[in-house]
Amino acid sequence: MWRTLSGLLLLGGILAADDLSDRKAIDAVIVSVFNPQVRSDPRRMAKLTGSDFDGNLDLLPVRTVWCETNCESYRVHSVKLVTTDVAVVDGESTVGNVWVSRWLMVLKRDAPIGWRISLIRSFGPSPLLGGNRLAGN
Repeated sequence: MWRTLSGLLLLGGILAADDLSDRKAIDAVIVSVFNPQVRSDPRRMAKLTGSDFDGNLDLLPVRTVWCETNCESYRVHSVKLVTTDVAVVDGESTVGNVWVSRWLMVLKRDAPIGWRISLIRSFGPSPLLGGNRLAGN
């Protein structure tokens, strides 16, 4: 019984390590999408997106290289590994502390290259950007 339990714990540790390395690789792809040097280079962007890519990356803001306040950025809310080769990433684009849009990405593992973006959807601007709603207008 102890051998079985030890084997399960060992296998769980190995799978968790794989999950951690996948999440780090997925995070690297997300960071690259918001990097201005990557976004301005079509060859580098081609390495981030799959051949079946569906969506419009231009809807995501590019981080400003030199920015002191109210910089464009992003937040990842969740990374879900649906299968060993498919992940869904939910996040938002921000300017300062205000969200500009929410987005959803589906990434697929491409054996020789690694994780690549297969689909991206961006959902509308923040209600706070549509005028002075805080003042009741």
